[in-house]
Amino acid sequence: MTKLILFLKKIGVEVVVVFFYILLINNYLGNVDTTINADGEGYYDYLPSAFIHNDLQRNNATIEQDTALYDRISKYGFYVDYHGYKVNKYPCGTAVLESPFFFFAYLTTPLEYNDNDGYQSPFQKAVFYSTLFYLFLALFFFGRSLRLFNINRVVIILLQILLVFE
Repeated sequence: MTKLILFLKKIGVEVVVVFFYILLINNYLGNVDTTINADGEGYYDYLPSAFIHNDLQRNNATIEQDTALYDRISKYGFYVDYHGYKVNKYPCGTAVLESPFFFFAYLTTPLEYNDNDGYQSPFQKAVFYSTLFYLFLALFFFGRSLRLFNINRVVIILLQILLVFE
């Protein structure tokens, strides 16, 4: 039992900061249904492209040879022309980190979504939860790093709050 209490003491501040962040979003800033927008679409689109649409690799045909292959991505501004092909201009690292949450949403989404394009509500929520998870990890390791330099606990807490709410 004492190990559990010690563990909760170690992560308590980070949990409280993330909780207040969620509380602020839900009650004062307005929790919107669309969390994947702007640059986030470019980072995230690797997942639906690879696992839902199966069009991640389009090197068999250029835009002029097969325009139907490029219909889905032509509406997005983050696909740029490269030697007659359209490629995503964002790196795929964020998509790799979001992939466990994407797969959970993909495997648990009911089949009632006929036009499942990877941007429905379950996928939006999965990206939101991945954001909260990595926010918690960042706060935890940021606090651990500052403790190595013997920084006062109150200062660490204030820095974590400032990091989240900047």
